[in-house]
Parts: sequence; C-alpha cells; structure tokens
Amino acid sequence: MKRIVSVLIILAALLSVTFLASCDGTDAVSDKPVIVCSIFPQYDFVKKIVGERAEVILLSANGADMHSFEPTAKNILDIARADVLVTVGGESDGWVEGVLKSADNEGLKHIEIFSYAELLHEETPESMREHDHSHGHDHGHGEEGLFDEHVWTSLSNAIKIVRGLRLELCASFPEYSDEFSANAEKYIEELVALDADFRALELEGKPFIVADRFPFLYFAEEYSLDFLGAFPGCSSETHASFEVMTYLIGEVDHRGADCIFVTEGGGLGIAERISEETGAKIYVLNSVQSIAREQLDAGVGYLEIMRENYKILAEAYG
Repeated sequence: MKRIVSVLIILAALLSVTFLASCDGTDAVSDKPVIVCSIFPQYDFVKKIVGERAEVILLSANGADMHSFEPTAKNILDIARADVLVTVGGESDGWVEGVLKSADNEGLKHIEIFSYAELLHEETPESMREHDHSHGHDHGHGEEGLFDEHVWTSLSNAIKIVRGLRLELCASFPEYSDEFSANAEKYIEELVALDADFRALELEGKPFIVADRFPFLYFAEEYSLDFLGAFPGCSSETHASFEVMTYLIGEVDHRGADCIFVTEGGGLGIAERISEETGAKIYVLNSVQSIAREQLDAGVGYLEIMRENYKILAEAYG
C-alpha cells in the first residue's frame, strides 16, 4: 500500500524550505518556466516538447521507485516555485494533495497523465489465470480495483500523453506554442516508427511470462501477448508462494515458452528457479518507470529504453 505523506514530513519540509533556498543558490530567479514531473516518463516527454525553453525538474531521480516515493523539502520547494506539475494520477500519487497544500502555489497548473491514457485495471496473478490474454480481450475495463499506473509502456498511450502535454504546455506558454508543437510532432513520429517496429515482431499470442511484478500490462495488451505475471505491477513482493511457483513452471511448459522475463532492478530468484526447471532463458525488460542518475546525465530517454526492449524481445522470440 502506498505510504501517504506524513504530517511530520510536511512540517519538516516547510521549516527547511528557506534554508534550502539560501544554501543551493536558488535566490536567483530564472526567467524560464519551471515544470516539475513526478517520474521519468513524463519528465522525458516534457523535455522533448519544451527543449531548452523551460527548466524541467524530475522529483524521483536516481532510480527511485514511484510506489514508495515521499517528497523531500527540496521537492516541495521546487513545486512551490513551479508553473506546472505533471504527475501520473494513480494511487502512488497519494502524496500530491498534501504537498500542493504545503507548497501554497495558487498559480500552479497540475496535469495528470492518466487523463490522456486508456486505462486498464491492475491485474493480479489470480485474474491473469482466469482470462485468455492471447486475443486482446477487453478484460481490464470496468472491473473492480485500482487502475494500473504504468500507462506509458503502451506506445499508443505514450503518443496520446505527448499530444495531451503539448496542448497543455502550449496553452500555458503560448509564446512557445509553435516551437512546442513542432518538437512534439517530431517526437511523435519517432514513437510511431518504434510502434511499427514492435508490430513487425508479430507478438500476438506469444507467451509472455514475467517471473516478477508485472508492470507491462499496457504493453502486453497493445501487442496481444499471452501474458502472465508472478505479482501485480505495483507489488513490492519478491518471494512467490509454492502455489504461484508451481503454476508458473507449469504454464511455461504448457505454453511452450522458451523465454521468461524479469523487470529492471527485480530479483532473479523466481526466474532462476523456473529456468532451472524448464530450461527457459531469462531476459530483462525495462518498465521505464525510473532511471539511474548516470543514464539521465548521459541523455538516455524513453525512446532509447524502449528501443532496447525491442531488441530484447526480437532476440527472445527469434
């Protein structure tokens, strides 16, 4: 369960804001608009749209998990001086309401990327067993439960999100609207091209077994993969029960899967056990949820990570 920002954290943050401002040299006010993004995907989308016209700040940097994110005093300071805040809109954003009150920034525009995406309810191992996922069934809509937050793993959603952000940012900063629109369209062309590459792999019906948490629901639905995961996408679990392990091993054999997957930063224990029992090769896919500081500094973006995922899937499925 996502931890909500505590009153003590907010109070400590407020007491630290003035101190931080004087210590890190933020007394000098930039002429550029300030856009704060909660996690990496929308940060990279915004950067591609605005270029150098705005200061874009990533709150959960250096590989931080969005599901356990709690804002620091510096984060609140950044939001207090921002023109725009971009968050996901799901359960992991439970901290947002308290921080918006603490930041006391009446002119702040708050954008949730959930509003642009086609949402699916989070799958559990039990619900994944109950449905045939190989034919693109619309099982995620209208069910009870939380929406899966990893909307950006679908390239169709990524395109919709970029278009939505473009409209919002052009409205907020009309003096740059032509430039923002041109940047967004160029980036969308690259997203469309990568989507075509994924479709050329002909993934429909391929067994897609993730021996880890499953943040790839939108991706799997996009390309009609026959998917199964050990845990929900937002789970913090790392140890599968005997029942789940036995089921996964049986499904690898039943579906004739010669490859299984884990997420970036995930444990290999479950996958290694399944591999030992079945001979399936293990591959690592990146959910693009977060990014390490060295990658960020090197300019690695959403497209680069998704292209690497494409190469991995091309190898895995031959």
